Amino acid sequence: MKPSELQPKPSQLVMARLHLEDLPELQLEPGYILRHFIPGDESGWNTLVSECFGTPHDFETTLCNDPFFQPERVLLIENQEQIVATACAWRYPKWGKHTGLMHIVAASPQHRGHHLGYLVSLAALYQFVKEGVRHAVLQTDDRRLPAIATYLKLGFSPFLSEPDHAERWQKIYPVLK
Repeated sequence: MKPSELQPKPSQLVMARLHLEDLPELQLEPGYILRHFIPGDESGWNTLVSECFGTPHDFETTLCNDPFFQPERVLLIENQEQIVATACAWRYPKWGKHTGLMHIVAASPQHRGHHLGYLVSLAALYQFVKEGVRHAVLQTDDRRLPAIATYLKLGFSPFLSEPDHAERWQKIYPVLK
């Protein structure tokens, strides 16, 4: 065992959007279609999320077995019948009755420049509004700088849920600018 393996994994950073009433317009470029999960999407979702996160992901075990799974909470953007972005508008009691968790956001690197991460995340926020949710949170990792920049553009702000989060955010902000 390496000494680095003995170190506890740092907690994920938390970001929050306290109001969902003022969401920007969601407009996709021609050729891109926004929709929710339908049976048969599992393989495309697995491929996209596994590629983006660098580890195998399985739709069935990751989402379907979750008691909060509902097909309309899994937002997808497709291009030429291929899933190119996803975000989940999830709910967990841990966050409170009126707070949704934006979960598993991924956008294909082959479609970079089309703002798909932003758009599919915005679609998840619209799903929260549809469900009567007032606030949204998400968890992310320090190294996911493009995602953090996207979340900031969407109106999320850091939520200091752990003692080391302020110091970690102080390191992230200069790199984003």
